[in-house]
Amino acid sequence: MENLSKIRSELSGLKEKIQLACSVAQVGFWEYRKDSKKIILSDEACEIIGLEKQTELPLSRFLRMLFDIEQADIIYQKLKKNIKEFKDIDLVFSFTRLNDYRKTTIRVVTKNLSKSVDKNHIPGIIQDITEQERSKEQLKKAKDKAEEADLLKSAFLANMSHEIRTPLNAIVGFSRLLSNSTINDKQRQEYSEYIANSAGNLLNLIQDIVDVSKIEAGKIHIEKGTCFVNKTLSELKATFEKEKLNKNKNHIELKLKTYIADEHFAIKTDNFRFVQIFSNLLGNALKFIEKGSIEFGYIIPGKEYIQFYVKDTGIGIPLDKRELVFSRFGQIVNKKIKNPGGTGLGLSITKQLVEKLGGKIWYESELNKGTSFYFTLPYDKIEGEIPVKQSENIEFNIQKELNILAVEDDKLNMILLKDLLSAYTDKIKLDEAFNGREALQFLKEKYYDLIIMDVRMPEMDGYEATKYIREKFPEPLNNIPILGLSANAVKEEIEKGKLAGMNILLSKPVSPDALIAEILKLTGNRLDIQKKNKTIQTVENKIVNIDFFKQLFKNDKNRINKTINAYLKEIPLQLGNLSLLLKDKDFENIKITAHSMKSTFRYIGREDLSEIAKKIEINSAGIEPDEQMIAGKIKHLKEHWKLIEVELKNIVTT
Repeated sequence: MENLSKIRSELSGLKEKIQLACSVAQVGFWEYRKDSKKIILSDEACEIIGLEKQTELPLSRFLRMLFDIEQADIIYQKLKKNIKEFKDIDLVFSFTRLNDYRKTTIRVVTKNLSKSVDKNHIPGIIQDITEQERSKEQLKKAKDKAEEADLLKSAFLANMSHEIRTPLNAIVGFSRLLSNSTINDKQRQEYSEYIANSAGNLLNLIQDIVDVSKIEAGKIHIEKGTCFVNKTLSELKATFEKEKLNKNKNHIELKLKTYIADEHFAIKTDNFRFVQIFSNLLGNALKFIEKGSIEFGYIIPGKEYIQFYVKDTGIGIPLDKRELVFSRFGQIVNKKIKNPGGTGLGLSITKQLVEKLGGKIWYESELNKGTSFYFTLPYDKIEGEIPVKQSENIEFNIQKELNILAVEDDKLNMILLKDLLSAYTDKIKLDEAFNGREALQFLKEKYYDLIIMDVRMPEMDGYEATKYIREKFPEPLNNIPILGLSANAVKEEIEKGKLAGMNILLSKPVSPDALIAEILKLTGNRLDIQKKNKTIQTVENKIVNIDFFKQLFKNDKNRINKTINAYLKEIPLQLGNLSLLLKDKDFENIKITAHSMKSTFRYIGREDLSEIAKKIEINSAGIEPDEQMIAGKIKHLKEHWKLIEVELKNIVTT
């Protein structure tokens, strides 16, 4: 008896040690019974997978709980074949845990089946290798980034050496002359001007070379979306009216001509690159003109494409220099133009951007009379989409109270959504989740009439959450209508949303009327549209424009002020956070924060700052983020925010 008690004690101690080892190594045990086709999981295995303890389930059902039907059937057949043929099993699977929806990767192993005494009971282990796989993936990404960065570096250095010397020599040379005590004030001012111009040229050169390197490496970012042509061209005209003053060329007439009068005329293209192309062409025209005019605009010669142009009455291009126009580092020099600057890369970049967008570019020129550049883009007209400002008023006609789950990681966007809905009706109850995982937890407790789902969120994005709801949740939860919101609702994102199971995907900043209309449609309510021709007063202040909020909240001053106060609180935090993230080189979260701020600035009429935020987002997502460029853009946002903050505070107090 004493020996038996000792053996029991030793076994108990051994069991505790095994459990401790399994816990530390994150290993659990499983057993498959061939006669019942069921799998039995240990407590540790259940913990890894996210199930209740000591679970026994049919193998096929167990697999369908973890994976989609097609994947589960493939795994089932593979396991069944190995077990039947007594082959070893050593497989790696990734899935979403059933209790907390965390992404998990496991290794499933069994050995020596052919030597097993009991052929009916197949034992094995499950190991949680999530962290190991994450580390491997991070190492792979780091290796890929290093290799891609090496290619970009080679392309950069190959073109940089020669062109960088010209402005640098001027900076160094004239800086030395400035130290000469014998020069007069006029010379000193002239030398300072040369240095400033050369420094500007050097800065443009570096930016252009970066763009060329990205194009060569196939990393140029093209993101097609809605481009309001007339609105964008009007903004460019305003920008270059200021540029004329800066270059002492205010006597040059700048003319804009549009083919379609509708201010809401839009095509599908990359708005950022569209602006970059026009900026290069207008900047080039302004550089090589001393008198006369610059005209730009577009015509529509057919159904296939739209033709844009920039015409100037400048110096023209000599016959023997025309082959240099679109070549890299080619630069036209004319004695009539004092220090025109430029890097010789702008038109080369412009040509490649036009081609990336599916168009062609060419020019016509006559010496001493001027040059006309033309480029085409596919005429992908967008019907029915208009900017934020609208004159129609949509009214709810709700028969019952609606329960809506809003899933949005950005606090300001959540406040806007909540206030927008409450401005239209008091029959909506809104619950707030700040990522996909939180949304799934809400759905475990409550049924909703509608889910409004942002697509880009940390931990679990909108696509993953939608797919999980459609595949894993029981009826009727898996049939709740889902309305997706994206800052970039282009064709690819819309298709991705539909594949995941979203009913519709709308683009931010979303039109209040469009959002309300879709909510009514998806929840089975009637839509009443009343054209009351109420014109919203436009704020003439150039610093901010709160037309969007006036439309959104039907000129309710209390609601407008509440939202503005939220901006005054949150935007400084976001700007401060960007600086801290840059200090930590956390480019992933810089990208996420900048992505949110794009729509934030659009809502207050600052498209220019929205574009700055977009540039930060794109650069931080690149292979080798430019820390200096990002720091400069953050500084730019902070400086402009100081003026915006004063103006918003004035609006709240008036």
